[in-house]
Amino acid sequence: MNNYLLEIGVEELPAKQITQVVGVFKESILQELEKNKLPYEKLNVWSTPRRIVVLIENIEDKLEDELVDIYGPSVAVAYRDNEPTPALIGFLKKNLSDLKDVKVENNGKNDVVVLRKTVEGAYSKDILAKLTAGWVTKAAFDKSMRWRDYDIMFSRPIRWIASVYNHEHLPISIEGLDSDKKTYGHRTLANHSFEIPCALDYLKIMDEAKVIVEPEKRRESICSQINAVVESLNFTAAIDAGLLDEIINIVEYPTVFMGKFDDEFLSLPVPTIVVPMKDHQRYFPVYDRDGKLMPLFLAVRNGNDYCLDIVAKGNEKVLRARLRDVQFFYNDDRKKPLADYVESLKTVVYHAKLGTIYEKVLRIDALSRFIAAVNGRDEAFLANLNKAVMLSKADLNTSMVNEFDELQGTMGAIYARLDGEEEKICTAIESHYLPRYFGDSLPADTIGRIISIADKMDSLVGSFGIGISPKGGRDPFGLRRMMISILSILMSDRTLNVNIADLIAESVKILGNVISEKPEDIISNVIDGFNQRLRVIMGERGLRHDSVEASLPYALSDIQGFIKRCEVLDSYDRVKLSATVTNLLRPLKLSAQAKENTAIDPKLFGTEAERSFFGNISKILPEINEKTDNGDFGGALDKLACLGGYIAEFLDQTMVMDENLPVRENRIQLMKICADTIRRIADFEKLQF
Repeated sequence: MNNYLLEIGVEELPAKQITQVVGVFKESILQELEKNKLPYEKLNVWSTPRRIVVLIENIEDKLEDELVDIYGPSVAVAYRDNEPTPALIGFLKKNLSDLKDVKVENNGKNDVVVLRKTVEGAYSKDILAKLTAGWVTKAAFDKSMRWRDYDIMFSRPIRWIASVYNHEHLPISIEGLDSDKKTYGHRTLANHSFEIPCALDYLKIMDEAKVIVEPEKRRESICSQINAVVESLNFTAAIDAGLLDEIINIVEYPTVFMGKFDDEFLSLPVPTIVVPMKDHQRYFPVYDRDGKLMPLFLAVRNGNDYCLDIVAKGNEKVLRARLRDVQFFYNDDRKKPLADYVESLKTVVYHAKLGTIYEKVLRIDALSRFIAAVNGRDEAFLANLNKAVMLSKADLNTSMVNEFDELQGTMGAIYARLDGEEEKICTAIESHYLPRYFGDSLPADTIGRIISIADKMDSLVGSFGIGISPKGGRDPFGLRRMMISILSILMSDRTLNVNIADLIAESVKILGNVISEKPEDIISNVIDGFNQRLRVIMGERGLRHDSVEASLPYALSDIQGFIKRCEVLDSYDRVKLSATVTNLLRPLKLSAQAKENTAIDPKLFGTEAERSFFGNISKILPEINEKTDNGDFGGALDKLACLGGYIAEFLDQTMVMDENLPVRENRIQLMKICADTIRRIADFEKLQF
């Protein structure tokens, strides 16, 4: 068995992107290995800030030999008077064969010449030699760069390439940068080259080089060290997963140390201490067993424990300066109440074409009132909603949020509480920013949910209204994310009944002359965007594509009903549903010819089949409508099966398209009232069997 190592050595990579990029990089390599049928047992792809590593283990020497058929000219072209033609001779020469190897097969149209040959499997080493140079630049980060006079682009300059097949060097050359069998150690602990004698010796060599190559081992090391420190003090540490992901992509040899800050800073609101710690300094906060923040922090050094006390003091000094800034900003902000910051929002531009933040707040207020009104909220609720909306963006002009924008909403809630506002208003100020990203938590309060929907809808419709929309893979303003956020809130809240299509139209109306695109185009494009997001969401839930498509026309007017429709159609007995739909499609097609506002005239019934059918549907259609109105779509489908039986029996005995025009139109009206009820449940024409 053989093993292959590829190491791409670079300047420090963007820490926040490494994990995602390496995951995609590994997937692309997997696909290439599968495409080239390379036989191996295990693919490892690891990363550190300074290297991306590929280690393929237990590779077979070569691919298996294959028996292949090579098709040549037709028999009519290959032979003339039972003698081989130049066409056949040329075909044999090209494939290094002779006449005894020729067979004749019929390809469905005519007889053709076939050569059945055994093709020797390629050597794995040769396959890797062709593939690996292309792998080097496949790790696609958001931003790439060129350096020196190279044409290749990469996130950071590539400094070395190690390429080792078993014990030998497998050469790779990219724009004059040649590979070898050398790697480089930790930038400070072992800053020199190391020879890699064998691909499988790589991890052992990296131990000597003071580099922990495997990200999960760095994670385990950091967590283990943190837990050891806090347990010795009987404290706990808040190990934020996102922060930990970032740190493991910053260090190659992690060592945890503890620092302190002055007790006086504990009088500040906890978020104003924790956010600078985590988001700016990459420290882990420490709490006592009761959850109280302690004047301590844990940090990770990219190195060993040499002079760690000096490193800790340096970090303490940096954090102290940060917290002094926080203290100043906080005291400066508290010189006036939060409400006094609202007026200043008139000077803050939201978008050159969409006005100021203050104007946006007024639009959010109008849209929030619209949502509350359709949900029957009383005057007391509307008063609280209005106050929460007007204060929702006030903290954007505070010193604290200007310095630490991660605290927007959080500072507004803190300042509102200090001003004596009701808790429901304070909660809404903070929660209306949620969800910030896919999978984020949702606002827990009704006022926060309404403001969040209104805020995101205004941003969404406003962007489409001035010609900004997602295109292909590009969505720089996160408009698709806004759609998903709105849908996530409405899909999780059964009490909030909002017609999304009406809300889009209302937002267009509120924006008025601010928008430049045609209102009907904006509404259509935004609706299409929401429908596409719903396809993705329901597909990720594992629901059938056709069940989703059949339910989609009802989605934006009744999101909860849409979910129920999808689930019922997806789980319903497919054989039974297929038979029902077959019967339902006939009245759906015939009803297309029906006249509007035309009543059924029983006097025109000329057959017992018509009278019986009319009697049956007069009883069953109200039952179906009642179940549909109550959201019992499973029960409605059961009733539709009965209706389908009545329809099939009627159409077998009756010619709808009668020569007598009044009789024909009366029978078409019978089909129409059936179709109207059927269409209230799902678009059955979209179902596939």
